[in-house]
Amino acid sequence: MPRSGAEAVIIPAPPAQRSRFVRVALPLAIATFVAWFAADAARASFTLENLVMVAPAAALAFITCTILAVRAWHGPEPDAAEPAPLGPVLAMLALLAGLVLLMEEVGFDVGVLLFLISATWLLGERRPLVLVGYALPFTVFAVLGLQAILPFPLETLVLRLP
Repeated sequence: MPRSGAEAVIIPAPPAQRSRFVRVALPLAIATFVAWFAADAARASFTLENLVMVAPAAALAFITCTILAVRAWHGPEPDAAEPAPLGPVLAMLALLAGLVLLMEEVGFDVGVLLFLISATWLLGERRPLVLVGYALPFTVFAVLGLQAILPFPLETLVLRLP
């Protein structure tokens, strides 16, 4: 049957273009979820205590999603690579679970310090001075910073704000 001139013909996108859409879809989906979450938190209570963690995290997530989406759109087609080994991922998840379980026993400060030293060691760093030199300042900054901005006390063993 002949086609009329008014009938639209749908031409599928070339494979490279389709791949771009797929690579951009995940950052856009994450950004959509973050927008919903931030708006819901603001609707619930538009106070500093409620938004002190949500607003900066949402802003950081939007910036990250924007960078990832632009790089996915304009970047080269990724090579088909071997999947990453599962062992290090499971080990990092076990360390994170250990952090959560230890925090109540040893405090947030000691738990974060042990987690950072262990995670850095797991990622391949073996020099003790570098392990402690990275983990200790980051732990002090994170714990004291969180104690300063959170409206509730943070259980710590060593580090406490006056």
